[in-house]
Amino acid sequence: MSSSVYFSMMTFLCVIQFGSAQNFNKQWQYIESTNEHIDATEIFEIWEYYEQSPLNLNKNEHINLLSTLNLLTDAELKLISKFCNENNLSSIYQLQTLDIQLESLRRIKPFITTSAVNKKTNTKRKKNLYIGLQLQIPKRLGILENKYLGTGIKTHLRYRAELTNYWKFGLALEKDIGEPMLYKKKGINNLSLSVEFNGVKNLQKITIGKYDLTIGEGILLGTSYRINNPYFLAYNKGLVVKSSLSPKEYNYFEGIAAKWKLNQVTIDLFASSTKPHGLTSYDNTGQFRTSSEMEKYRALSRQLVGIHLIKEQSKSKLAWAGMLYKASLNKRNPLFLQSIYLSKNYYNLEFISETASQDLEAWATIQKLNISMGNSSFLTVQLRSRGSNMINEFNSDYSSFSNGYETGFYYAFQSKVTKKWTLKVAFDSFESTQIKPKDPPIEKGFKILGEVLKTSEFNKFVCQYQIKQIIESDKVQKFRVVYQHIMNK
Repeated sequence: MSSSVYFSMMTFLCVIQFGSAQNFNKQWQYIESTNEHIDATEIFEIWEYYEQSPLNLNKNEHINLLSTLNLLTDAELKLISKFCNENNLSSIYQLQTLDIQLESLRRIKPFITTSAVNKKTNTKRKKNLYIGLQLQIPKRLGILENKYLGTGIKTHLRYRAELTNYWKFGLALEKDIGEPMLYKKKGINNLSLSVEFNGVKNLQKITIGKYDLTIGEGILLGTSYRINNPYFLAYNKGLVVKSSLSPKEYNYFEGIAAKWKLNQVTIDLFASSTKPHGLTSYDNTGQFRTSSEMEKYRALSRQLVGIHLIKEQSKSKLAWAGMLYKASLNKRNPLFLQSIYLSKNYYNLEFISETASQDLEAWATIQKLNISMGNSSFLTVQLRSRGSNMINEFNSDYSSFSNGYETGFYYAFQSKVTKKWTLKVAFDSFESTQIKPKDPPIEKGFKILGEVLKTSEFNKFVCQYQIKQIIESDKVQKFRVVYQHIMNK
């Protein structure tokens, strides 16, 4: 190991609020206590979005989006979801009747509502400015050798504003370590714009600019930000299209999208065209910091046009998506991509299935069975598979537990033993199906997690053990103990 220790220091990070925007200090303190690795700019972008467009607890699709806030435990999400699906809420304070800590409800309060926004109300417009500055010591090798075009400082600026009752505007400017703010003859580095129109009647929304796209369980397309949490039990899909100002430079789309609601069917249409122009990384291995990298990738392009249909009822969902995808790195263009998604609830059982295809020749699938055992226990069993020639350019993952290996079997169990103590156990066996012409051989192995968690109003204790074994590799074991105490409310 090199004697140089790479140390990232956040030298300046602030959120400046205007109007009725929220201060997210409480939410950020919770994130820091529960997650070791997280991108501050990504999670703040999500909170800002839902602070301006609150989740309606009387809508099933919004209830599923509570998990994207990353501010509740699996048990708390399950209790809230069940309560909201069984009751028509008139106030968010009805959640206080649940067996959930009051502090948890306070964390999500800025992002939830129980009624549609009254667009005729003349309220003060919400505005939000986020500024981030990061310095890495020591400098990266490319900067030390004067190969990179830019400085060793990472900056991010994001601004959101409600222009009218219907229109919202967002702007983001970001440069990574080693990148310049301006490229000669190329323009500004990583400038993002987002315009959103909240429609009326059947036309629900129009999105212009940078957006995320999520289809089904994400095995085909799933670019929305998720914390890579290996302790998850189930993933609820979010919005199909969501405007985005995140700093990511590859896994996003840019163009126009529209959403209609006709009877029980929701229709999403979307079109995207992106071209790196030497400003962003196509293969997701790093940014274009040198002149040679810009020259190598200057001709890359990517286009997508598609439609997504979903019919929702009280106990089931059925969705179909069809897309034409063209990218300069693909040998066959364009590709015809399809996805069929089904979920069905029956008392305490939930079955979820998604099957995706590429030109009806390559296939990927995931099957889930979720079993609820009262209000205190939950079990999930999942099977997944993916053909070796199936498109996976957007880092689509199945479980986030095995780091995206394409074929495997996963099950996890969680039980609230007492009011304060929770037990979690998870097991995942996996095997990569990607073709590798050289050594090492195709990877396969397993991963096991065990966790004991104790929470109360003033403290939290976590004892966790992980073991990961990849065939023909060394076994990796991790033991983690965390204690958090609130000394002053």
